[in-house]
Amino acid sequence: MHFNSMRDFKQITIGLLTLIASGCAGSDAGNYQAKTMIARLGPEPTLFASGYTTSAVSENLVVTIDEPTRTVQEFTLEPFALNASWPLPFDTRGQKLMMSHDAGYFVIVSGADYAVMRRDGHTTINPVELPGTINTYSYDARSHALALSDSYGSIALLALTPDGDVASQWISGPLIAGATTAISAGVMLQGARLVLATNPNEVLIADLTATIAAQAWQTRKIPLEGAGKITWLAAIPSQPGRMLVLGATRLMIVDVDSGAVLDELPTEGKNVVGAFRDLDPHIVTLAGTPSDAGSGTRTVVQIHYATAEGRFAAASVLAAGRNVAESWLDVARGMVTYRTGSEAGGLHPSEVLRYRLSDSLLTARILLVNAGSTAVTPGWLFSRQDSALGRAERLAFSRTAVPTVIEGYNIPLLADGGK
Repeated sequence: MHFNSMRDFKQITIGLLTLIASGCAGSDAGNYQAKTMIARLGPEPTLFASGYTTSAVSENLVVTIDEPTRTVQEFTLEPFALNASWPLPFDTRGQKLMMSHDAGYFVIVSGADYAVMRRDGHTTINPVELPGTINTYSYDARSHALALSDSYGSIALLALTPDGDVASQWISGPLIAGATTAISAGVMLQGARLVLATNPNEVLIADLTATIAAQAWQTRKIPLEGAGKITWLAAIPSQPGRMLVLGATRLMIVDVDSGAVLDELPTEGKNVVGAFRDLDPHIVTLAGTPSDAGSGTRTVVQIHYATAEGRFAAASVLAAGRNVAESWLDVARGMVTYRTGSEAGGLHPSEVLRYRLSDSLLTARILLVNAGSTAVTPGWLFSRQDSALGRAERLAFSRTAVPTVIEGYNIPLLADGGK
């Protein structure tokens, strides 16, 4: 993005490795369409868990998987340091994680295996065995309710304790009473309520506690007239009794207890480029591409979200005409942060942009050249290089930010085998 009015805006470049993930534990990274899965419960697990984007107790906490040392690493950003590390439960590459609300435990996923790992190192592996590869999950960190789906459509339901013990569990196949189609979307709400999109124009609300106790689905139906096939669901953390529902032709705000549709936003004819769960859930649309002879094509990006009054609101920003790969909306702080995807074989690298919602002021722009895994917090961009010795950077969202670097922290871990 090159704003004429921003020629004196300092462009910050981070020289790290290829951007592979972010702290978007709940984001679909722009891909809101249901993939070809028998049971799609929500997003796929990721390499990172950010306290900010997952509404955890500490906003300046970032947890990530480090491949060279085969460890889970916990960083604090104020002060900037590696706070703790734990050996991974599996001797495989490509492990992913989830984090509880207070970082009291972590859920680690590796292929068909998963583990619940407490901070004291105690690990429970496969409390419910799944036959296929784990592909999606629904999780509420506050009520410690977890659902995992695999490549055969099996669904594991787990009720966890705040310390990371498994209190109860059950496993189900993909066929749920009253459903005639595969599960196309899911989300875990506060209070251990699992919402499943199966048949068009409706969702099922499953009481996870009652379902596990009965070892059979305990559900009720919410009809959503006109929704069509539902491809994305999102909890609204600031409004525990409400959720967003994206159907074939509209986005809805739904009151879960009453089943009422509080507001609708038609999406037919809109260029929906992404749907994002992190912080305040929202969809992103492209409103147009007005031309600017002095600096090329601009794209008006619109962010649609639910207000506390149960109505849709929209904020617009004038952005570069590239794809929105990830987006973090923080209505309380009046800002949106999003990452563009690289294009033209890396000729146009990714960048992280932060805007003020009230007037679309670009308050920070960070260019990511060969950047590593990243996580976003209110004041910082965290980036970790995939380095055997360990290298991480913290960068403030400001014009004059200079990266703070810590490195070599993996050396003691490598010396004692990651313990």
